Amino acid sequence: MKNVGHFCVNSMWKILDRSIIFVLAFTLIAFGFPGQSVGICALTDKIIFSTELSRDIFSVIYACATMTGCFLVLFSGKLIDRFGLWRSTSFILVVWTLLLILVGRGDSFYAAIFSHFCTKKFYFVIFLYLSLSLLRFLGQNMLPVVGRMHIVVNFDKKSGLVMSFIGAFVSLLTGLAPRVMHFLSGNDTWYMVYERLAMASVILTVGYMSFVIIHKKCFSRKVVIKSSNNDVLDISNERVLTRKELMKKSIFWCIMFPLCLNSFIGSGTTVHIVDIFRSAGESGKIAINSYLYLSAVTVIASFMFGNLADKGRIKESMIIMLFCQFFGLIGLEHANKLCGFLAYVVCIGASWGGYAIFMAVAWIKFFSKANLGLVFGVAQFLSSVVGSLGVILMSRSKTMFESYFVLFHAIEFIIIGAICFVVCRMKTDLHSAKNF
Repeated sequence: MKNVGHFCVNSMWKILDRSIIFVLAFTLIAFGFPGQSVGICALTDKIIFSTELSRDIFSVIYACATMTGCFLVLFSGKLIDRFGLWRSTSFILVVWTLLLILVGRGDSFYAAIFSHFCTKKFYFVIFLYLSLSLLRFLGQNMLPVVGRMHIVVNFDKKSGLVMSFIGAFVSLLTGLAPRVMHFLSGNDTWYMVYERLAMASVILTVGYMSFVIIHKKCFSRKVVIKSSNNDVLDISNERVLTRKELMKKSIFWCIMFPLCLNSFIGSGTTVHIVDIFRSAGESGKIAINSYLYLSAVTVIASFMFGNLADKGRIKESMIIMLFCQFFGLIGLEHANKLCGFLAYVVCIGASWGGYAIFMAVAWIKFFSKANLGLVFGVAQFLSSVVGSLGVILMSRSKTMFESYFVLFHAIEFIIIGAICFVVCRMKTDLHSAKNF
């Protein structure tokens, strides 16, 4: 009876432990929306009006800030490996809270200090660039990165399934984010939104740190990784990769190719989707409504890809993603036909579902936990940069060739080459992968 009692207590504690980590990971991923496009878009008009900047200037500032945030992630991922996930997350939350407070008091800084030696327009150019750079860096990149890392570190065998559940909730929150930001702004200035969000961030930071302090095993838990011959390796004996060594790993590019192509296609088509549908002979209203169906397919596909990830079927999943992108582009070219529209919705939605899973889960299957921060940081950087290029190249394709579909055909050839690359490059060394 005593052993049964201990077993029940340990099981209940383990369930509670995993449940709290699940909630914390979801909160970290979701709470970055004030720094993401879906959150900022609700405040764009208010920002332009209050700062007296033109829309073009604001767009340039936003683009430059986004690129700056991407480059910061490239270097910060390595620091997570050095200082540990729990301490790094605590530090990120503290900085995020301070940032929200500073952005929320931006107008007061100008009135009290900067009005004496610079114009209001010049101040807001600098203030917006720095604020958006840090908001994009932390909200768009670092909070989702550490949230995903908590999942893959603490849910080894079922990380794909867990990320599927989180992805479903995040998809719902993404749709609600603009309305939440608009509701928080009310009749006040856009500054007040971040000031109010700072209060919620303080609660989250205190709650997270309290959990870390009380739950000491989070620091003392021994992290292990199993090799292909079932030997257990201590993480201290695992060689830490440099960024240059990581970039030479073929397995890294086998996974990144589909993910980067997904970012390129997703970002590029999303920004220009109405015009793309018109070019295909379909109305812009259908283009906007298509995202309702895409979201539903994405949630379903995330559970399917999550199951494949937990079974270790990474290579097959990458190939499926590439085929989905291929047929999704063909469907988008014929969006005025029912079969083309269905191909676009099903294939692109499935590719998005795979991206949400494998951006988080794929790396733990092949790289040791000692290198997760580095891998996540580089992957997030490449994905964000390629996505930004997708928006620009889609626009240039329309300007130069008077059609988006010329670029689509070029991407289709690239996808065929990527499929061949993933199929052929199947092995790597023990420090970065098992058999791929």
